Amino acid sequence: MKKILSVLLIVVLAAGLLVACGGSQAPSQTQSPGATNAPETKSPDQGSSEKVTLTIAIWGDENRKKTFEELFTGFEQKYNCDVVVNLVAYQDYATKLATQLTAGNAPDVVWLADGMERQFLESGNLVDISSYVKNDPDYNYADFYETAMSAITDGDKVFGIPFSFGPRVVYVNKTLFEKAGVKLPSEYLAEGKWTYETMYELARKLTDKSKGQYGLKLWDTSSATNYVYAFYDLVLAYGADYFNKDTTDFTLNTPEGIKAVQAVYDVIYKDQSHLKPGDATEFTAGTIAMARSTFSYAKTIKGQNVDFEWEVVPVPTGPDADAPVITGFAYYSVTTNSKNPQLAAELVKYMTTIDMMKTMVNTFVAPRASLLNSDEFLQQEGGKPTKEEILRSFVAPIEERGLRPYPAHKNFTKIQDQITMDFDNYFAGVYSSAEEMVKAMEQAVRALLNQ
Repeated sequence: MKKILSVLLIVVLAAGLLVACGGSQAPSQTQSPGATNAPETKSPDQGSSEKVTLTIAIWGDENRKKTFEELFTGFEQKYNCDVVVNLVAYQDYATKLATQLTAGNAPDVVWLADGMERQFLESGNLVDISSYVKNDPDYNYADFYETAMSAITDGDKVFGIPFSFGPRVVYVNKTLFEKAGVKLPSEYLAEGKWTYETMYELARKLTDKSKGQYGLKLWDTSSATNYVYAFYDLVLAYGADYFNKDTTDFTLNTPEGIKAVQAVYDVIYKDQSHLKPGDATEFTAGTIAMARSTFSYAKTIKGQNVDFEWEVVPVPTGPDADAPVITGFAYYSVTTNSKNPQLAAELVKYMTTIDMMKTMVNTFVAPRASLLNSDEFLQQEGGKPTKEEILRSFVAPIEERGLRPYPAHKNFTKIQDQITMDFDNYFAGVYSSAEEMVKAMEQAVRALLNQ
């Protein structure tokens, strides 16, 4: 009898070690496509002597990696774990992640940007963490914008938490404008005349190629060109759209869509006031009068101590002045490859609490309603952008016109690559007109939408 009790005791102790520090088995599959059962809502054993390692994949630069490694210190101490940060180039991110998931060696936690999430959700690669984020009143799950959650949820199931969002804004080199004696975009904004036509006119005035100076750069100033993200707000402003509401059809082939495409071509090649594709010059170089980018790019400008004055204005309006604000969301998600899904879910929750997101507002603006008008957000480090700039370029457009996420589709990576290739071919002279390019794009993208 004593031998039997000893054996039972050993079994119980061994089982306890398996769950220590989140070391539970991966949840079982459910019947819902792309869905994995949430792990039991049970905190990992904080007192375990057995240390496990979590991996998280992010994009960005070494400074961003270092920032996150420092943020994870408190979590590592609390749960006796190591969190390893893997830095992946954004343009390779989705493809690399898909390969890792197939091989079974994907990171425990990943970042997913708008467009990516549908691919991994529908293929069953993400863990439902709803029990972690919905059952804690201090976490305040309801504080997240419904628009932000719509693409990463399925009914009551939650497959990720958004940590970054916001409309693109336009960075203005005030010094170049003042030297040229040209009225600032903020002055046109105050007069209600800040439109794309005004932007193009100002770009022409501020261009001086003999000095390597250009009036405009539309695609994000510090990332590889992606013509879906680069032109989406412009396309909507012209009363067009790349896709229908359900992302089941390509809809850019309209007079409004062709006009939007033609306007981009003209500012690059007719006016020659926009940097050419492939030109990696950044706004921080001081030779670009107006540059469109994310709100978080302000941290890069401040970090490089530029020798010119700058300000932020919203992206201009177009023929459809009421077009919604297009915004990208980025999410933390737990992958089904994780051997420690409980601990991984705790990491996601740790990084998306209100307090943590307040500490990150100078890097990422989180889509929590309580954060948008908070002192932490409106009072940026160094006083730039100013409170007035934040309210007019970020807060007001969202409150006045509402949010519109980038589209999602299981083949979205292939779709955006196709759109980018067609734009590149158009700019390289493969297509003789905007109409010809859009028609070719329509045929290719529709095939991908229906795969």
